Amino acid sequence: MNPRVLLILLASATISQVAIAEQRVLIEDALISGTVGILGNGAHSADGFKPTSKDGHIRYEPRYWPAWASLEFEVKGMQSDTGNEDWDHAFLGIYDARGVEVEPAQYWGNFRENYYRFNLHWRGDRRLIKCVIISAEDTEERRSAPIAYHGGDDSRDWYNEPNGQAVDWDPDKWYRFRIVWKPTEVRVTVDNKEIWKSSIPETNPYLPVEPRIWLGSAPRNGNKYANHFENIVYRNFKLTDMQYEAHGFDLWTEEQGLSGTDAEVGADPDGNQLTNLTEFALGIEHGSHDRTNLPRMRSSENGGYELSFVKGQEDTVVAYELVSTTDLESGDWTVISSTLAVDGDRMKLLFSQDRETRFYRLRYKLK
Repeated sequence: MNPRVLLILLASATISQVAIAEQRVLIEDALISGTVGILGNGAHSADGFKPTSKDGHIRYEPRYWPAWASLEFEVKGMQSDTGNEDWDHAFLGIYDARGVEVEPAQYWGNFRENYYRFNLHWRGDRRLIKCVIISAEDTEERRSAPIAYHGGDDSRDWYNEPNGQAVDWDPDKWYRFRIVWKPTEVRVTVDNKEIWKSSIPETNPYLPVEPRIWLGSAPRNGNKYANHFENIVYRNFKLTDMQYEAHGFDLWTEEQGLSGTDAEVGADPDGNQLTNLTEFALGIEHGSHDRTNLPRMRSSENGGYELSFVKGQEDTVVAYELVSTTDLESGDWTVISSTLAVDGDRMKLLFSQDRETRFYRLRYKLK
């Protein structure tokens, strides 16, 4: 090879706003013989989680609360004939934990006028499903407040608590609840039948900063939002981000089990002397020492040069460019003209060389 033509293996990690929408499971808990959450007054069996007191629940602490969320669980042991009891049997409670000094959170001072409150329950006096939702204004003041609490009914930015529909419960049957949140709507279904729905004002798409979920009781007020059915059992809890936006590279690092500094573009957590970005862009298996996919350069038949490489990603995810410089210390790399050709599973960039000593590299950038 002409000694004036040198190939440098470097990469660029500029990331733009192009993203890939995926569904992402944040929490999944079968509740059989144990839980990934925090147990509060309950027991596990082969059937699932059984609260053992009015306050019995499992607390989940997701990393964040999605704007488009799906929450599912199954329940057995409900009864329709509850007389005319002045109590509410809880299934679920959600709140922003900022300002909750000690868990379990309390109804007064933590839950009742929380910036974000959602509780799902069965009204014993009317024998139907009901939900309460509070959603604060989406402002910097609300998001940065040390305590996520309005402090009184009159100060709530917005709330809604309409009654839903009745359900003809069979105490021996499993029922599947699903709650779906969108920025301007939340709806509840039981076995795919809608039983409750509420719109949310466009000014109030508040998302809990420190989200907490109680399965079972909610932070209760006497007999409201407590457990009232002795044989109630829960299983198969699942929280999903329905519109998780991540760069293809972010999804790749998750698949490799990488996190923190090990997930950075320039990191080499597997010690194979190839950065994460190089492995991702060139389709190299993480942890592999195979160099087959790396760029190669040689003289071409027409007197120029060709740089070949394996293209590991689509153009919508990674931009591949041939760049050159005459001074490595300057960091001034320029895109040069080349012709693209395909040779089996390798891509070829064909180019000519001037008289100056030049360094070349294949630059790949995350879009």
